[in-house]
Amino acid sequence: MLLIETLFIVQIFIFVFFPTMKEQNKLVEGINNCESEIKFEKVLIKNDSEWDAALQEVYDIIKGRSDCKFGVTDFQKISSSYSKSRQTLTIKPKFKQDISILNVKKAKTDGYAKELKKVVDSWPKNLSDIQKIEKINDYIIGKSDYYYEVLNSAQGDNMTTKNGFYYYSWQAIMDEGKGVCEAYSSLFKRMCELCGIECETVSNADHAWNRAKVNGEWKYFDVTWNDTTNKPRKYFNLTQAQMAADGEH
Repeated sequence: MLLIETLFIVQIFIFVFFPTMKEQNKLVEGINNCESEIKFEKVLIKNDSEWDAALQEVYDIIKGRSDCKFGVTDFQKISSSYSKSRQTLTIKPKFKQDISILNVKKAKTDGYAKELKKVVDSWPKNLSDIQKIEKINDYIIGKSDYYYEVLNSAQGDNMTTKNGFYYYSWQAIMDEGKGVCEAYSSLFKRMCELCGIECETVSNADHAWNRAKVNGEWKYFDVTWNDTTNKPRKYFNLTQAQMAADGEH
């Protein structure tokens, strides 16, 4: 279940207002440190449309960076202010949870990241990319159960694990072995990146899955449905046409 409503999205981000890695790193570092204001100088914004586009880039960076310890569901809102005379854009993240919970989440996230790296590093070094993805698929299926209660709850995206992770995040699976499709797809993407495999999230109004580059070709994977249908290879290594054939992807 997604917080966005769109027909079809492949998350490919092009940054205009935060074009350099230095700027993006500054944003991620500020988010990870739970700063209330993150200032960027020499940013030229001409109108409200560009202002909105700059704020959208902030969300895109948060979604796209695996080293960002918080996801979009962690924020009550992210606002901004702009000084035209100084060409200074100030990003103002407002978290849903207090600092004590956020600090626990940061520490846990670091631990879970190390745990995933150990898992990947334990695999034979001569595996092909598709063999690595098989192991990723099987690891996530063995680790997680789909958490239907999130969809059935009036709380929706406010439901969290005992350590404060929203069930839309990959950390929820590591924390409690539960999550919804966004958690599955984000964990799949993270593990692919650890294996050096290019991977992106694909989504529509109701669901999220992945595509990964195998032998130079994009192939599609849906670990959530591989788990919930109890057929671990049903939505695995498919072409876009094969994935879309059911009318729900």
